[in-house]
Amino acid sequence: SGNGHDLYWICTSIEVRGRGIGRALMRRAEEEVLARGGVWLVIETSDTGPYAPARRLYEHCGYQQSMALPDFYCEGDGLVVYTRRLR
Repeated sequence: SGNGHDLYWICTSIEVRGRGIGRALMRRAEEEVLARGGVWLVIETSDTGPYAPARRLYEHCGYQQSMALPDFYCEGDGLVVYTRRLR
């Protein structure tokens, strides 16, 4: 256990989007990080259109965009890093 923890993947089906499931999953992940003594949660995602709902979720949950690298994964697919200090 260190100060920083990475959220690797969070996903809900499109059919249930908007029902608070993503926020509940985020809260549970944050609780686990806190239980392990973590301070930061770090999320890496894509800047492409299909990932816009995920980016909105992170922002609504209080995450700040900390870094953006255009064309990181490949041309037209950049990296966006979100962070939140949990304690």
